[in-house]
Amino acid sequence: MAVKTGQKQSYQVMPYAVWQLDASFQDVQGVAYDSAAQRLYVSQVYADNTKPLIRVYQIVVP
Repeated sequence: MAVKTGQKQSYQVMPYAVWQLDASFQDVQGVAYDSAAQRLYVSQVYADNTKPLIRVYQIVVP
C-alpha cells in the first residue's frame, strides 16, 4: 500500500519472508498475481518436455 499511496517507490519495498524453492521451480520464467481472484500464476519453461507449464495457486488468507 505504501507504493500505491506514494509513501515509497516500488524499488524500496522489502520482502517480509524469503524461502528456498525446491528443484521443481528451477525453470520459472515469470509470475503474475490476480488480486481480484486471489490467484498466483507461475510460468515454468520446459516443465512438460519442451512445453511450458502454468501453475495456478489459490491464495487463501484466514
